[in-house]
Amino acid sequence: MEEEVEAEQEQRFSHRQRLKAAVHYTVGCLCEEVALDKQVQFSKQTVAAISEVTFRQCENFAKDLEMFARHAKRSTVTTEDVKLLARRSNSLLKYITEKNEEIAQLNLERKAKKKRKPEDENRNSREPDAEVEAAEGKRNGLLTFLAWWHGWTSQASSSALLGGDASEVSKWQESPPLQQPPRRDKKPCKNFFWKTFSSCK
Repeated sequence: MEEEVEAEQEQRFSHRQRLKAAVHYTVGCLCEEVALDKQVQFSKQTVAAISEVTFRQCENFAKDLEMFARHAKRSTVTTEDVKLLARRSNSLLKYITEKNEEIAQLNLERKAKKKRKPEDENRNSREPDAEVEAAEGKRNGLLTFLAWWHGWTSQASSSALLGGDASEVSKWQESPPLQQPPRRDKKPCKNFFWKTFSSCK
């Protein structure tokens, strides 16, 4: 148990040292930029002091952010907490607000792209359905036209019949249907050969 606690403490210490080294490196780079711009020299002790103060201030910021989140009954730190932390520095607050808006805009664009992809896929899958519907509509239109054409031609032929002599038409309608001669039942031929399918005449 004690070994685990010691190992955890060593891990935290090494992590802290790495963070300090990263802050020190960043502060050194910023001091070099300022020195080139303002033509001022920074000693190593000054850079080390600035990096130490920066690291401690970052620790205080982290604790404050944690308290803000707890006060709001949240387990995560949000951008609103960071804005509240930077409320005393107008330039820092402005910079954080602008960055927050940029990030929010990028997130909205990504969400919009993600939504477009399924919509495009649905459109591509709907295109064959639309083609089928168009073909079916054409077929239905053709059937409607043919039905209309049949009705029109049947009306035209009946009107042509009625346009002739009315007495002849009435006689033709009143006359009984033609009588067909009685059908004679043929007796099957006895000489029918099943193998050749031939019979006598």
